[in-house]
This record gives sequence, C-alpha cells and structure tokens, in this order.
Amino acid sequence: VGLWIADPCVSSEFVPCTWGDKYQTATRIPGLVNAATAFTNPNDGTPDVSFWGILGDNFYDRYGHITTNLFSKLSMSTKLTTLVAAPGNHDYWAYGSPTVCVATDQFGNGFMQYYAQDAEASLDSATNGTAPFNFSVNPDTGKEAPRWWPKWLPDPWDLTQRCLARESHSSNFQSYYAIGDMGVISYSSAYTYDEQSNFLADACDYFIGNDDVNTVMIVGHWSDENDGCAENMHVPGVFDQMRSKIGSCAKLDSTKKFVFFQGHDHCNIVIRNSTGFQVAGEGMAGCDDRQNFGITVIDTKSKPGAVRVIYVNVMTPFGLDRYDEVTSCFAKEGVVACADKYGEVWLDSSSSPSSSSLSS
Repeated sequence: VGLWIADPCVSSEFVPCTWGDKYQTATRIPGLVNAATAFTNPNDGTPDVSFWGILGDNFYDRYGHITTNLFSKLSMSTKLTTLVAAPGNHDYWAYGSPTVCVATDQFGNGFMQYYAQDAEASLDSATNGTAPFNFSVNPDTGKEAPRWWPKWLPDPWDLTQRCLARESHSSNFQSYYAIGDMGVISYSSAYTYDEQSNFLADACDYFIGNDDVNTVMIVGHWSDENDGCAENMHVPGVFDQMRSKIGSCAKLDSTKKFVFFQGHDHCNIVIRNSTGFQVAGEGMAGCDDRQNFGITVIDTKSKPGAVRVIYVNVMTPFGLDRYDEVTSCFAKEGVVACADKYGEVWLDSSSSPSSSSLSS
C-alpha cells in the first residue's frame, strides 16, 4: 500500500499558496500522512503503508527552511516509511521556470540530497568520485542554452540574466526499484529523451525479469510540456514513448499492469481511465471547479494479484471538510479500510473502471 501527493504548498514565500490557509496544509498534509502511517496490523504489527511519495514542487522551497519546518511535524512512523520523490519545476527554479531563474535557485542540487533516492548516479562510482551523487554540473557556470525555452522569448544567450543550463546531472533523478509487488520508475522531465532512454530501457528490463512485481508505476512531475519540461518528456509523453520505442517496455505494458502518476496541474483527477492519475491537489490554485485536497492510495494488498487506486477527497473550496473523520479512521482502522469507506475508486484491475471516476 502506498500514498501519493504532489505539489504540496504550505507557504506563500516564493509562490502564492492560494488554498493553503483554507485547507490548513501546514498541519493537515503532515497530519494525513502521520495518521496513515500510524496504523499497524493488530495480528502481526506490520505497518499498513509501505511507502509514501511526493511527486515534485516539494513545498516550494528555495533555501530549505520551509521543508525543515514541515518535516519537523512528521511522526517517527512516517519518517521510518520509505519515501519516493521526483523533482518538479519549482525544485529547479523557485519561481517555476528557467525563464525566471536566479543564481540562488537550487537547480535540483538541494532536492537530490535532501530527498536522496537510490539513483543511477550511485552506480557510477568508477568514474564519479562523488557517488551516490553526480556533481559534474556546476550550477554557477552553466554554459548551454536551457533544454526548454519558449519560442516567443529572446534567445537566452541575449538575456542580461544569462539563464543558462545549470540543472544537476540527470542521473541524480533516475531510479527504479521494487517495493513488494510494486515497481517504481522515477525520473525528471527536465532532461531529454536521449539523455534518459537507456535508463528507461534498463528499468523495463529489470521489471520484466522480476516475477514478484505485478504492477509498475512510472512517476514524475510534469503534466504538460511547459515550465522547463524537455520536448515530449511530460509524464504521459514518456509513458507513451516507453511503450512505443522500447521493446521491453512494450512487453511490460502487455504482461503487467503499467500505470503513471503525475503532478504539476493542481488537482487530484484521473488523466486516463485505468492508466494515468494526477495527485497534485495539495493547496495550489488550479483546475477551477475540480479544485480539491486529498490523498491517493495505491493498493495491491487487499486483492491479491490486482491493483487498486483510490482517491480520498478530504476537502474542497466548496464546503467539503472531512479531515477529522478521515485521519481518525486512518489511525484506527488503516488506510485500506478507510479508503474503501471514504474514497473514490479510480482503478480496480479486478473489475471494470468505476463509473464515478473523473477524467480529463
């Protein structure tokens, strides 16, 4: 059982956290996760939740103080639970785009260390003396044009700010591994397909050969080709390229359940029925009447051999507020039981898709 969120905002210091006060995100985001990880099986003491993940724009923090304050509110059970993390545009450029970068942006360097993953950079110890990280890109001496740049803006070389490519090496954000019978492939859309195709192929090869894994998730941040996303590297674009260009990924798609999770557009909705899910309703503005706040559950435990994705809607700007009852239920009965009680089934591979699912 895993939990997904993305684009969590708790402060308006760098960008407007429009619904932060309404949703009380500074206390309710950690409160939801803490309640979910608190429950253990009364028979054997095992936790209900195996991992939780944040898919980019992690607290919209340039210097680390916002994140430090937020993490101080996490319980020990949450801190002991595996954390999956993928970077978003605000994790490279605090204002969200290379068009407005400044020298004090982190360019992914702070993210890769604070949310350290089992990344490709750690495998390169023979040539990379700084493994498990790759510090080969100096953020103070960028010399290449950004991978993404709006066609309607002057060439970046002509700008006084000279916002040149300074993003940390792509290998710091590429990882794949199994958590029980679930596989995770995590990447960053800030880099081109050519920079990542070998990694993606290796990931699919690994999961094709792992008979214990039944469900594989490709997870990232960008929902669209904007704000620093390289060409066709938004999550749906990568998902489609993997299946059409890489033989082992096509085989993976035909033999196991292959799905994707993304952030960036600020609401929690189904993107593609039975396949793609957006989990970015955590306080930022967006999505008009679909604006919401909640947590998404992926479950392969309650129905052996099947995968379920269930969205638990906690709040909306339009009157719904069931934070107290959801967190109380999580802590007392566990995430799976409470997702069944309060959630909307987005995917149940053992049956047909729910007619109540939203799509866009």
